[in-house]
Amino acid sequence: MYSTFREYLKLNAFVGNWHLCGRFSKLNSHGYLERAASDMLSYQMEIGWQHRKQGHYTQGTELRLLAFGGREQTYMAWYGISEEQMAVNRRFNPAGMYISESGDTTYFPNQTDNYQQHHLQLHINHRFTPHWTIRATAHYTYGEGKYLLADEAIVKLNDMQLPQWTGIVSKGMYNHYYGGLLA
Repeated sequence: MYSTFREYLKLNAFVGNWHLCGRFSKLNSHGYLERAASDMLSYQMEIGWQHRKQGHYTQGTELRLLAFGGREQTYMAWYGISEEQMAVNRRFNPAGMYISESGDTTYFPNQTDNYQQHHLQLHINHRFTPHWTIRATAHYTYGEGKYLLADEAIVKLNDMQLPQWTGIVSKGMYNHYYGGLLA
């Protein structure tokens, strides 16, 4: 009924002092509510190098580069409905509903929330002795999102207040976040 599908791929490889690990997943669903579809994917990759001082498990250097993130597109479906509407159709989703110029009730097809975020991290650890370690991390995060809405004005029709389409509203955001840690 909801046509939910999930795909998943995982990778692990080790060669000498190097390792590579990763995963990828994708999820699609039509959702329980009407027009409540979602399309999501995520990933994680890590490549690392490790060197231990000969004969000393507790001394050495480790270097890791991580990349992870994902994106999503979901049709808006977080508006509530009345008990009366729930008794008629509990899957009803009023998001994007408007009265067209010809007077028909219709739905804006792209009433969606779209977001993606990607992270990159570099970790360096060095253990000089069992009691003295230095750790450094650098990180960067990029995020981007937007949503589209049917812009509406409330009109009265047969004692009911219904939205009437007046255009499209699009709002977006872009984020850059970076920094470092030393311990």
